[in-house]
Amino acid sequence: MKQEPAGNDRIDNSNAPILNRKLFLVMAAIGLTTMAYGVFGMLINSEQSRPTDWLKWFIGSLLIHDFLVAPLVVALGFVIVRWVPGRYRGLFQGALLVSGMVVVFAFPFAGRFGSTNHPSQLPNDYSAGIAILIGLTWAVAGVLFLRRWRRGQAG
Repeated sequence: MKQEPAGNDRIDNSNAPILNRKLFLVMAAIGLTTMAYGVFGMLINSEQSRPTDWLKWFIGSLLIHDFLVAPLVVALGFVIVRWVPGRYRGLFQGALLVSGMVVVFAFPFAGRFGSTNHPSQLPNDYSAGIAILIGLTWAVAGVLFLRRWRRGQAG
């Protein structure tokens, strides 16, 4: 079997920056077009969509993200790096990620935002559902942690 020179096993990616730029431009055009369509729809249907309420919500969500969520995530990242050993770090990061997504997604339901007094609108106890789902997430992370820990002790 003939052996090839060491340099021939590398992938030629000399065109990668050009391809990445083209892909970025195409995706940016699609994204901007989609956003423009949404804003246009909100403005022409302003009686139903109430753009001023949307603007308050949008600015509020930006402020909450920048001054509460982002610093909390950075602080949790420092705590995890400082106190959780490397082999278990992914479990904690995964459980935190899933917990955060559950809270962000379910928060409007738990807070009953937009609900009227109609009994069929948001009829469930969503706070209990959030707590159960987060508890299950951390229970699975705990089981996986114990499994990894036992493997580390046996080896």
